[in-house]
Amino acid sequence: MRDQKLLIIRSNLNIPDSKSTDIEAFQNNTLRPILKLQHDCTWLLLMKAKHFKSRISKIDIHNTTLLYNTIKTYLSSDNILRNKLIGTIIAMMTQLELEFYYDNEAEVNKRLISMQIKRYTDTYQPV
Repeated sequence: MRDQKLLIIRSNLNIPDSKSTDIEAFQNNTLRPILKLQHDCTWLLLMKAKHFKSRISKIDIHNTTLLYNTIKTYLSSDNILRNKLIGTIIAMMTQLELEFYYDNEAEVNKRLISMQIKRYTDTYQPV
């Protein structure tokens, strides 16, 4: 019942199924829809981080490379925030997806954080 409800609230992104690996399929069918659903929530969590706000206010936000590197460095160094962001995503997984996640945790987390950094960089607007 819970799994069905989770799947219903996700966006259908219509990503073509190519000959992809299991991890790529998981990224496209699970991570991308969840990240889209959770974007505002996780971005808010990041923006509430006091140290992040002080770092981001000191850079030229139009320099996307610098913005990307700043967000990447921050998420790499703040394990508590990083784990909260990951937690918001895995909380939206079905039982089967969670099993896959735990079997491939390191690779999925790497992709998940990379996808979030890219999404934040692409959508950042000063508050």
